[in-house]
Amino acid sequence: MNLFKGKIRGRGARDNKCQVFSILEAVEYLLEKGYKPERTIYLAFGHDEEVLGQNGAANIAKYLEEKV
Repeated sequence: MNLFKGKIRGRGARDNKCQVFSILEAVEYLLEKGYKPERTIYLAFGHDEEVLGQNGAANIAKYLEEKV
C-alpha cells in the first residue's frame, strides 16, 4: 500500500496527517523493538471530527461496540 499514491484532498488532510503518521510510526517502532502490549490496542482514525464525527467517530464506536 502506497500512502503517497494519488492525491489527498480536503480540510484537515494536511494538518492532521502528521499526527496520524506520528502515531503509526511510534507503534511501528515499538513493534520492531519487540513490545508486546498486555491488552489489545485499537487505533482508530476518523475523518469528520470538525463536523461532530457522525460518520467517522460514531461509526468507529458502533463497530467496536458490536465487534469487541
